[in-house]
Amino acid sequence: MSPDGEVDSHRRGSSAFVGVLAILLVILGIGGYMYYDLSKNYEALKLDYAAQAQLLDALNASHANITSRLNQLNSSYLNLQGDYAELLQIVRLEKNETIFTNYILNLPKNGYEGIEFTSQYAGYVEVRVAASSPVSLLITNYKYGLILDYPANGDAFTSASFKMPVLDGTTFLQFFSTSSSTVTINATLHY
Repeated sequence: MSPDGEVDSHRRGSSAFVGVLAILLVILGIGGYMYYDLSKNYEALKLDYAAQAQLLDALNASHANITSRLNQLNSSYLNLQGDYAELLQIVRLEKNETIFTNYILNLPKNGYEGIEFTSQYAGYVEVRVAASSPVSLLITNYKYGLILDYPANGDAFTSASFKMPVLDGTTFLQFFSTSSSTVTINATLHY
């Protein structure tokens, strides 16, 4: 081989080496740029992920709050349904409560004794009275200032069964007797 051939071969080898080196530098440059760009994107994605995680936590807290409020509303709704059913019974005079069962009053001679009950609503009371000697009855509602005699003609009785309207508030039943008497009272309040 001639020295010129060695130089050409050497030049070709150097040119190839420079070409490969240039390609490697370009590839490294592109790779470096891509790495830089991807690391920026990765950091942006991490920040976005953190923001999305906070948003998810806030949504979960909001969901829990809404679920709690829904449960409270359901509970209130059920309570209101119960109240409505009770008030409907009252309007229809279907609700009743026993206020006295075999309640005993001992009346002294020429004396009186009384009992009272309180009603939240207007309605009527069904009363059954049995007395060992004749008695008369005065019915009073202090809230409205109502006073009624039973019986209306003023006669005394030993046994009676009657219904009378009552208003809300306290009603007082006062029994009078000219002789000592034992009075047994049963009463049911309807409203």
